[in-house]
Amino acid sequence: MSNQVTVSDIFRRALEIRQANPNGDIKSVKSQIVSEYSGKPFPKTAYLTIPEYDNIAPEEDWTAGLPVVLRGIQTEDWNEIAHGILISLEQVENYP
Repeated sequence: MSNQVTVSDIFRRALEIRQANPNGDIKSVKSQIVSEYSGKPFPKTAYLTIPEYDNIAPEEDWTAGLPVVLRGIQTEDWNEIAHGILISLEQVENYP
């Protein structure tokens, strides 16, 4: 099994953090994501998707942060990746 993290893995982790503290500051989710993933290999751009949300929220919502995630992968910047994940997370949370 590979240590390679995917964008979906990071998104699911952000969801877990958010669910554990739903009234917490969204910026703390970003900080935790950055601290947990810093030093790990960056996700592959071939897996730049969150497929479990295909039938849950409109594509324009769950994909909102993916361009920022892509930029973060290309520049190898975990802060950018976490920022893009949070954009998608906020869109999914606000969808209902």
